[in-house]
Amino acid sequence: ESSAETTGLSMDLGRSAAKNAAETVKLRFNSAFNLARLVAQNAATIQQEKGDRDALARAALDATRTAPDLIGSWIEFAPDAFDGADAANVDSKALTHDGRGRVSMYAVNSPEGPKLQANSDPMVDINTQDYFGIPFRSGKETVIEPYAYPVNGKSVLMTSLAVPIVVNGKT
Repeated sequence: ESSAETTGLSMDLGRSAAKNAAETVKLRFNSAFNLARLVAQNAATIQQEKGDRDALARAALDATRTAPDLIGSWIEFAPDAFDGADAANVDSKALTHDGRGRVSMYAVNSPEGPKLQANSDPMVDINTQDYFGIPFRSGKETVIEPYAYPVNGKSVLMTSLAVPIVVNGKT
């Protein structure tokens, strides 16, 4: 009887712990997706209002500032989809685009606060990267399989919660 009672109590405790852990994970994912949705909406609004790349950078930095428990937030646009000025930004040293001039920015949390991080592979075709290509092609929110990526000079295992930027019904 004692063994059966102990087993039953242990199972109840395990179920309760698992339920609490699941709720915590669900809350973290929902909070992160809500932030990603806000970033996507802000990026779409900035593009529609003919804002500049610095305004996008501020949106990414502000989003990252509000979530110090996340690694960061990012904004990517397909080639020439933001302002049609990719060619004019190829040689710029600003951290608002990749080596091809396309809008590509990653704001990360660092010990000094949120900052834009240089692109780790500025010449890569963004369409080949899951974190961009999957939600861009599907038009759907996506959780990307964990991958290693350099952040603040260290390789970090992370996942991306990706929300497509939609302007006038077009991803």
